[in-house]
Amino acid sequence: MTELVYVNGELVPAERAVVPLLDRGYLYGEGLFETMRSYGGRIFALDRHLRRLLSSARELGLEFGVGEDDLARALMLTLEANGLSDAYLRLTVSQQCDTPGIESRAVERFTISIIARPLADPSNLHSQGANVVVLEPGSAPPTHLARHKILSYLAYVRARAAAQSAFADEALLVNAAGEITEAATANAFFVREGRLTTPPVTCGLLPGVTREIVLELARSQGIEAIESIVRPADIPACSECFLTNSIVELQPVTSIDAQPVGSGAPGPVWAVLAAAYSRATVTIGEP
Repeated sequence: MTELVYVNGELVPAERAVVPLLDRGYLYGEGLFETMRSYGGRIFALDRHLRRLLSSARELGLEFGVGEDDLARALMLTLEANGLSDAYLRLTVSQQCDTPGIESRAVERFTISIIARPLADPSNLHSQGANVVVLEPGSAPPTHLARHKILSYLAYVRARAAAQSAFADEALLVNAAGEITEAATANAFFVREGRLTTPPVTCGLLPGVTREIVLELARSQGIEAIESIVRPADIPACSECFLTNSIVELQPVTSIDAQPVGSGAPGPVWAVLAAAYSRATVTIGEP
């Protein structure tokens, strides 16, 4: 079956899909995206993803005149056109321009594109656990940009490359103040002194949709969950660590900088929350 992608209202074969040369997302990384996952043909936490996208668009002056309902229809159209049930979806929005130049222009043309591709069950990732390395202070992007899912992703691309060079699965980024922010493609959670801890958004990180849901699920399961600064020196005292995003869900971390986390196996807090998250994806609605 030919893969179809959505570009500005049309479904076209992937090999024929194009973005204009004078697109500011292509030229300068000026744009936004959301990565989502569907279960059984329905997109999980879709409203949360679209709210975040539209909120960032307003804050960054990239309002593109398409509302949540129209975006939801376009996403479902792309999913169904490709005959997919459990899938990865990426929605990208960027502004077009008439001539190159970084000066801001009042251009009302935007590129809206959607990719939908089949996705395997992440349970193998969960059973194996991830090996993670911690990067140097200053590896995290500026705080005011990190909280938006912008197209300029070079800091995270380089972070993942650093992880691969160290034969690791992921990297934890650290801001200039020496605080862990997030992983290259995920938010980070730690179990420290019996409490579930995740770095606060003020450290400079993306307020992930899965992160938000996990915090809600933890409280519903009677697990104390807080947002608190975590530094590399705190890691040896942590009994568990796991990463969250829409694709891997909750991925346990079994070693950091080649040292085991806790017992070196996925921990009990992760197990409770992973099971609760799995149940939430079946019911699809707000957990």
